[in-house]
Amino acid sequence: GFQARGTLGRRIVDGAERIKVLGVEVAVRAKVHTIGGFSAHAGRSQLLDWASRFKPPPACHLVHGEDEAREALAGALRERLGIDAHRPGPDDTIEL
Repeated sequence: GFQARGTLGRRIVDGAERIKVLGVEVAVRAKVHTIGGFSAHAGRSQLLDWASRFKPPPACHLVHGEDEAREALAGALRERLGIDAHRPGPDDTIEL
């Protein structure tokens, strides 16, 4: 499936022969096959449809995905649904 830029999975899919796992360099001996076109995640339109069902609209903290995709979804949540959408950073604290 999809492997984000800069991740261990992406390096393996791109054909790395050696990787570091917990600081230890190891050889990649796996045979890697990817299947394009499938996703375990809902698409943007499905997420917007799901979020539209909350009354009143809750605050939304987007903590998964690549920055550009999170920003696009946050903008759509704010503009289309009036949802207070945030993209917290790695060191941010969210009080629930």
